Amino acid sequence: MATQIINLTLLKILGEVESILATYPAQTQKSFMKNLQLKEKLLSDVLNQLPNIYITIQANQTLPISPYDFYCSTLEQLEIEELIHQAINQLYHQLTHWNLYAASKKKMPNTCQSYCFADSESRIKTLA
Repeated sequence: MATQIINLTLLKILGEVESILATYPAQTQKSFMKNLQLKEKLLSDVLNQLPNIYITIQANQTLPISPYDFYCSTLEQLEIEELIHQAINQLYHQLTHWNLYAASKKKMPNTCQSYCFADSESRIKTLA
């Protein structure tokens, strides 16, 4: 029979992310829900900082416990919540910064030219 490997930590984090995102403003929630890459980045950032717990089950079996009821000590639970909040804030800040940068490029295309790209003859004359 085939066995499946299940990451219980991932299942726990998925549930926690959903409940923690519900406490954020609607704009933040929308950003993470509609952008799957952003949500995957959030999950990977949190999972990379935690020890992961796996179980194996037979392919025809169901999980013996609900993944959302997976037991964590109070300290572990607080650490998970803290890591999720940090990752949300960091990723949302990066997303906002990128969106502002992209919006400024759309408003002012090709208006910011560097001195290096100025006419080289006029630059040489001013230096001489």
